[in-house]
Amino acid sequence: MTRENTKASILLVEDEENLHEALNLNLELEQYEVTSAYDGVEALKAVEDMEKFINDNEPSKEHLKEKFICLSNRVQNLENILKSEGIL
Repeated sequence: MTRENTKASILLVEDEENLHEALNLNLELEQYEVTSAYDGVEALKAVEDMEKFINDNEPSKEHLKEKFICLSNRVQNLENILKSEGIL
């Protein structure tokens, strides 16, 4: 998937494998470019690697915080569905 076809880049940090894979698939189906990490160490390494690609044209911190809150709510809904279906 090329950057032109994606909505945005997302760093997915989740240590529970089934939830991680479900979220990753869901985000990719929504056309997000996903970077995965299974723990804090991997997440910090990914952030360090991505910093060189961040420039002044990226959204403001407030905009990113708003998107994060929205995404967090969607993740919680997905987790509730997976639990109700007995997957988690």
